[in-house]
Amino acid sequence: MTMTTSVPSTDSSAVVEQILSSLHDAPEPQTATKVFDQLYKASRPKAAEIEAVLQQQADAGRIYRYAAYRGKAHRFWDRPPEEYARKLLLNRLTRQAEKAGDQKKWAMTKKEACAGAVANPASVKVADLYPILQALVDDNLVYCLPPVPGSKASRYSTRRPDPADYIAKAIKSLAEQASRLSQCEVDAWEVLHATRQQLLNALNLNAFAEDAQKVVDRIRLLEPSSAGGIRVGELRDSLDFQLADGVDFNALLQFLVGEGQITTSGHHTGFFTDDLLVSTHLGSGFRSDSKERNLSGSANRSMPSAVDQPSQSDLDRLILNGIDKLYAEQYHTTGLVPIHALRNWISTHAGESSASHAVLDDRLKTLRGQNQFRLVAISDTQGVTEDQFAASVPGVNETLFYVEPRR
Repeated sequence: MTMTTSVPSTDSSAVVEQILSSLHDAPEPQTATKVFDQLYKASRPKAAEIEAVLQQQADAGRIYRYAAYRGKAHRFWDRPPEEYARKLLLNRLTRQAEKAGDQKKWAMTKKEACAGAVANPASVKVADLYPILQALVDDNLVYCLPPVPGSKASRYSTRRPDPADYIAKAIKSLAEQASRLSQCEVDAWEVLHATRQQLLNALNLNAFAEDAQKVVDRIRLLEPSSAGGIRVGELRDSLDFQLADGVDFNALLQFLVGEGQITTSGHHTGFFTDDLLVSTHLGSGFRSDSKERNLSGSANRSMPSAVDQPSQSDLDRLILNGIDKLYAEQYHTTGLVPIHALRNWISTHAGESSASHAVLDDRLKTLRGQNQFRLVAISDTQGVTEDQFAASVPGVNETLFYVEPRR
């Protein structure tokens, strides 16, 4: 007598819909075993029935059958391989963009991006990834970075290119010319001034420079004779309709501080609040970022001290500003800003104390309560380092890993 294994009937529409619903909610293709594990235990079909349903639905064209990956079992999903490949490719470039170092460290060539690490799990050929990568560029989700001087290869990233990578050789050449001119009693600052003026002309930034001069003139006009400074909010209001359309007032102030033409009271943490005082004089209580400037124009800046820590309201503004900047520059593709990246940004702009768990975690939860953004728990820890995990926000039975801005 021959024994046979009985497979339950797969005609039940309820069983089919239960399985298809699980696939629809899944973040990636699933094996029959994974589908079995994710269904509600009390009502889920048997494993053999799930396998049979998945194979039937794939044969009928209702779902997609993926090749086995890191196992022997086929995988199934209700989205096509090209869509999964697009997701994997975007995630690969986003994770790479978080790395430190020069462009070669955080951006990938087409060959590096379109590798087996994406093609194999997506069940597509490597060559099929090239048009998908180009589509991500066309959709403004990925940057195609111009080759840096000395290289012929374009690189791809969700992170904007760093201008420093492209002008490093030009700066070195400029420094060499300045050294030669110094033998003819031409001061390095004269070279810097000439370079600045030619760059303004070449980049069509003369209007910006003119607006910057208007800001300086207005501060000199309005600030007290004792050089006590003028509030940024008052300065902004007094310049209404006098600056070029679309000018970034904060960028003007940052430019003037960097040039040493104005000074600020306290640490301006990368942006200028209405109550911050600015002055054209370096008096008591004011600080300048132009001290000990070298030929490149950069200042020898130290980290903010405890005295310079922003107030609670300023820190809240800084957090929102940091989220906006990180979202725009690195994370607009996923819509989620990692909290560890935000914590590093806050530490750079306001000091380690402001970025500590004791301070920043509380402000993030408070701002979430004010509906400024959502805090999202991590569901997949693949590729996450211990330091990144530790820099997140502990929650109730979860770890809050991302900030999702309200858009």
